Amino acid sequence: MICKDNIIDLTTISTSIKSDKDYGEGSNILEYPPVNDIVYGNTFNFNRREICSEDIVDSIDYENLTPHDKLFIKLDIEGSEYRVIHRLIETGYYKKIDTLYVEFHDRFFEARKYYQQLNKLYVDFLTESGVKVVLWD
Repeated sequence: MICKDNIIDLTTISTSIKSDKDYGEGSNILEYPPVNDIVYGNTFNFNRREICSEDIVDSIDYENLTPHDKLFIKLDIEGSEYRVIHRLIETGYYKKIDTLYVEFHDRFFEARKYYQQLNKLYVDFLTESGVKVVLWD
């Protein structure tokens, strides 16, 4: 697999969900993917695939944004939103975001209460910093 500069090889997990009511597919890049969806009761089946992934800090030209530019980001990335939001805060680039649409996938983690608290901390911090946060369901 050939990747451009600043792109990292990661492993993705393709998820097949089958239940009596529905069937769906999705993917995530969690190192330790969930076995069960504790909210909907589905069991996940995984197939590993190698992909190229880019750091969000390298993928947006933050330095050349003008005061008139509006930056909207939508994160529906199956549990990896925690790493991305942490990275945006760590680098200070969250200050450039006007609106962040995010779906939190705390249900994918055994420590769900911890991730629910993290959701609130992230939303409160970003909102108080002037970022409009829209929870995406």
